[in-house]
Amino acid sequence: LKSAFVCEPAVLSLGAPDAMRNFLHRFHHGGPRATGDSEWPKVAPPVAERRARDKEILNLAVPVVFSATLDPLLSLVDAYWVSSQLGTLELAALGPALNVEDWLFELLKTVQVPVRTLAARATASGKPQNIAAALSTALCLTWRVGLLVAIIGSFMVPTLLRLGGVAPDSPLLGPAQDYLRPRLWGTPGLLTLIVLQAVLSGAYRDTNAVLKLTLLGAVGDAIMTPILMVPFGLGTGGAALSTTMACFVSAGAGWYLVGGRARPQIPWLLPPAKELFLRVIGGDRFVKDGNAVDSATWAALIKANAAMSVRSFSSLTTWLVACEIVTQMGVADLAGHLCMYKVHLLLVNLLYGLQLATQVLVGSEVERGHIQRARWTIWRSIRLGISVSTFASCCMYMCRHRIAAVFTDDPEVIEAFSDLAIPAATLLWLYGILWIVDGACYGVGDFTYVAILTLVGAVAAVACMMLFASSAVGVWWCLNVLIAIRTVAVLYRVFVDPNSPIVRGNVAKKV
Repeated sequence: LKSAFVCEPAVLSLGAPDAMRNFLHRFHHGGPRATGDSEWPKVAPPVAERRARDKEILNLAVPVVFSATLDPLLSLVDAYWVSSQLGTLELAALGPALNVEDWLFELLKTVQVPVRTLAARATASGKPQNIAAALSTALCLTWRVGLLVAIIGSFMVPTLLRLGGVAPDSPLLGPAQDYLRPRLWGTPGLLTLIVLQAVLSGAYRDTNAVLKLTLLGAVGDAIMTPILMVPFGLGTGGAALSTTMACFVSAGAGWYLVGGRARPQIPWLLPPAKELFLRVIGGDRFVKDGNAVDSATWAALIKANAAMSVRSFSSLTTWLVACEIVTQMGVADLAGHLCMYKVHLLLVNLLYGLQLATQVLVGSEVERGHIQRARWTIWRSIRLGISVSTFASCCMYMCRHRIAAVFTDDPEVIEAFSDLAIPAATLLWLYGILWIVDGACYGVGDFTYVAILTLVGAVAAVACMMLFASSAVGVWWCLNVLIAIRTVAVLYRVFVDPNSPIVRGNVAKKV
């Protein structure tokens, strides 16, 4: 097993037929040697270099994994205090409010992906002024969008909750509105924090700082939630207000970290009040500090963010339709599906760190012209992703009954959950490849391809589920087939497609 994970594709292909050897060579090397790869070995790199790259990947990935798992825990903190202090009605009201919040924020948070790529490539090219331009543009965009969401969303809360299934005369409407409105006002702080974390991980590769900012917000939320809910009597609004305040506190700390690391001759961040005034009102063209926002950076960021929003919307819609189809199959099947979805979502977060590490490292290598080193990095990351997803899938399958017992003691729900274990484990294993290769596409700015592929896959998945899925197990197998097709398509794009930046050996200077 160890030798299988150490050998390179070129070594594995020795003694194989010419066709298979050529395919493996093309899969691993993808095209002609780039000028920056003149010193790159034709055979497998030394063991010490391989281990050093694996360590670099894990150093970036592990803190992000812990940071990603904290987000679901924050929701559990709110649910615990609402349940213990307010009652069942208020707890039930959190359901539709959290659904609307998650849907909206997942679309808005996509800005972090192109910002991370811009920051990583600017650092690799030795042009810190490009980091300043990307950061200023991202802050300008997120503040305007955040304020727009906060103002308009606060007036549209009843409409948003109605879309989430809350009727105008429902007793859930009041506590749900009290929770959702303060959360919407926290949108500017949340997006600011996300942009600053993207710069820390992309430009400085400092995911430990990202984890510290997340921990700061989590601790602040855990402390303020019971205080605002009980002594101040704010109810569900107190739980939401504490989360919003925690986002702004973490954003302030992130501002301090990023601003303190900039070079003296190229200030990245003005004082918050001045920066906010200049960016939000459109005065960025008059900034004289070297980080003015230009139209090309605006266009690049908006295009990339639009593509990532399409990707997230397609993925979220696919899971929503899957839930709607399973709803028609019975209460037990629906409960088992929802429990498995939560477990699957938690385990997939284990792969998010590897995706981020691949994005940063591959983007930097391609920017320097080290195309073969970038492909080699993708190969190392895929191996790590397969290892993690295989371990997680096996654990989920072998412990399926115990995991189900954590959620419920209903034997029908436990059985429904157990029936989904095999397709869910297979899906998780596929994500161990797909998310890594997606990270490589993000690193070279290939956002549009990923968005189009996800959109097409979503349409096909919905059609497949509506035509062929007769059970919850069938729904999950339909998702497996489409994710497998998408995985093959992305692998082809990265390693074989002549139009791929990683294959042709150059990458656009703008995302």
